Amino acid sequence: MTMRRLDRKRLHEIEKLGQNVDVSTSDVMKNALISATQHREGQKLTTDMVFDFGASGAGLLTKSLGVGDVVGTADASYLCIITDAVFGVVSKIESVTLEAISDGTLIDYDLMYAGDGALDGHASSGNDGALGANATGEVAIQTGMGTLGKHTLTSYHAEELKNKHLYLTSGAATTQKASATIDCSGADHTKVVSGITRIRLSQHDATFIDVVADSGKAKADTYAGFFGTSDVGSAADLALSLKNGIGATSDASGTFATSNPTATTVLVTNSSVSATSNNSNFLVDDPQSASLIEVPAMTGGIDTGVAITSGKLLVRVTGFLEPSSL
Repeated sequence: MTMRRLDRKRLHEIEKLGQNVDVSTSDVMKNALISATQHREGQKLTTDMVFDFGASGAGLLTKSLGVGDVVGTADASYLCIITDAVFGVVSKIESVTLEAISDGTLIDYDLMYAGDGALDGHASSGNDGALGANATGEVAIQTGMGTLGKHTLTSYHAEELKNKHLYLTSGAATTQKASATIDCSGADHTKVVSGITRIRLSQHDATFIDVVADSGKAKADTYAGFFGTSDVGSAADLALSLKNGIGATSDASGTFATSNPTATTVLVTNSSVSATSNNSNFLVDDPQSASLIEVPAMTGGIDTGVAITSGKLLVRVTGFLEPSSL
């Protein structure tokens, strides 16, 4: 009888990286999973999962109107399924944020588990968490995971995680609002007609409101629903007038935020976060007098989801194998 011996190099590789394991990652999160490896010390199993949530190939999004909204896509977006067969009887979960998690605005994220412990595919088993929605029976494991270097450890004593699905979720509602940059650089201010030329703006609730040219008002005036043209003599004057008029105009639950990023542009931002905020805006001109103001759509809101731009997370699961019966 012969014994197979591992050479020193191979033994080093196994000890350094561990054995690759299948942790039942959802198809969505497979594109963010860098590695899933496992070490065994006697009856102890240590499983390390490393995720890159900002990977371009993963295409992960946030759509957070509240705590617990799942990060991912419209399909099931769980990180893994905690089974005894793979992880052992789990006693603790440890996590380290290796790169700050962010969608450009939201930086508060949680690690949660969901489900009733069943794995027969029914809705309450916790496999139903998808973009912008809560998974059934969500429970927080660790909170505030977005900060670089965040290190947490949570212990378990009664197989609370058996057959549960793990998710990355929002830890707070996002502040991401839809916006549009109106461009007056190629506009002809002499073709703006009082009472006719108007900007039809999409409010955050998908209804519209008009801001109309008024030759009885000046560019510095701030009248809701109007922009003054009495002293507009250039594209820059027109942009300033639009900023002041739009900035005084009410969105569905507050005023639009406005600024002049350049002398001839106007940044318009919806007043509230909404799931219906990415919509077209319109320019209405006199048919015989085209002002050529460029009015793009509202974009960047959360109704289609906001791309995760960064975030690497190590999730370490410690479990123990059941000893063989005598």
